Amino acid sequence: MSSRYFHLERVADGIYAAVVKPGTGAWGNAGIVDLGDKTVVFDTFATPQAARDLKVMAEQLTGRAVEVVVNSHRHIDHVGGKSGIRRCRNHCNSYYPRSNRHADAGISPVRS
Repeated sequence: MSSRYFHLERVADGIYAAVVKPGTGAWGNAGIVDLGDKTVVFDTFATPQAARDLKVMAEQLTGRAVEVVVNSHRHIDHVGGKSGIRRCRNHCNSYYPRSNRHADAGISPVRS
């Protein structure tokens, strides 16, 4: 599957990498994880348009709505597209690192 902004690569069962297409404004890569009972989006690109496509593809792949969004860190190329997952806003949790200083700082839930 692919969109104007990225293409999906299957990494393992239920795990997909959304790899940006250079020059589309989608910066940074993202991912989709099918947990069997929940659909997770990992990072949301830099633009709402790319994030909308990611959400649509995640729902097509899993047959379920996105319930969880995990952001690896707060750089715009990882969180800028969050507003593009509007229907998720009131129905899912978003997770952000507690600190940007240390990769092992852990994550904390933030209700979207």
